[in-house]
Amino acid sequence: MVNPGRKNMNDSCLAILAGGDGKRLGYYKPLMNLNNKKLIVYTLDNLGPYFNSIILVVKNSAQKELLISSINEAIDKYNVEVVVDKVNLNGPIAGLVTAVDYCNMKLLAIAPSDTPFIKFSVYKHLGDYVINQNYEAAVPAWPNNYIEPLISIAVRDKIAQVLNKNIHGGKLRIRDVYAEMHTAYVNVHYLSRNPDLEFFNINNNEDLELARRIISQLN
Repeated sequence: MVNPGRKNMNDSCLAILAGGDGKRLGYYKPLMNLNNKKLIVYTLDNLGPYFNSIILVVKNSAQKELLISSINEAIDKYNVEVVVDKVNLNGPIAGLVTAVDYCNMKLLAIAPSDTPFIKFSVYKHLGDYVINQNYEAAVPAWPNNYIEPLISIAVRDKIAQVLNKNIHGGKLRIRDVYAEMHTAYVNVHYLSRNPDLEFFNINNNEDLELARRIISQLN
């Protein structure tokens, strides 16, 4: 369902990939508490108001039930559809395949569930390359050429085509999908005034503690 109040990224889906099991943290990462708020809710609050459709992709029905029971208020607020991976593949490629299948709009934006400081302005800049400059996808890139493939926007039909080809060829990295598209690799310092903060993701307990200190300072 399209929310008419979301005017900033027309004809687009946002898929948040939340299928990781959080082994390094010992807990399902999207539902970790970060200063009295679930980690996944930061992403929903930061990005949810700006997209026509929000898809939350999880690995299995247990994760789906956990999310629905734990963040039902945010799910209702942003009209989120929680969906389970449709393919049995290791890594985030399974979430991307599922997101492509559920997205019925021209553009597909991807976000991780563990990047609490990401802002919509990043996607607005990425979207300019796809909407106005005829690229098939746009991905953030650091000066050392490291890319952020889980923060991206792409033409849905084109990424579906390349995904299908790559999976049949055994290429299961998301970065390989973008390598075969007409992709703009955009400097993170163009996308954000503070990329170290906005692209900061939580992988372990040290990251979690740092995020808590950052939020306390921001507040």
